[in-house]
Amino acid sequence: MDRIDAATTPLDVLCGDIVERYHAALHRSLPRIRSELAALCATSGSTALRNVRIAFDHLADQIEGHLAKEEHLLFPALAALADAKREGNRNPSMPFVELVH
Repeated sequence: MDRIDAATTPLDVLCGDIVERYHAALHRSLPRIRSELAALCATSGSTALRNVRIAFDHLADQIEGHLAKEEHLLFPALAALADAKREGNRNPSMPFVELVH
């Protein structure tokens, strides 16, 4: 997908772009990096390398949790808002606490 203008692009399209562009790359890369670090640790007795693997595993777990929340909660909610706006309907209820000002 070409560069999109975040100021004029509907939310659901922006969310789809984020998933296709950035989330997909992380979903491919994180397991590969985990595997490579595990293989390195299996052939090395390095404590420093083991610590890097532990730190990376923790970071990867956090990133994967973040991606899951966006993909399964936030982005579908934003898509529902975009659909409601396009169709002239009321905003749907959200699966999380809403803050109003």
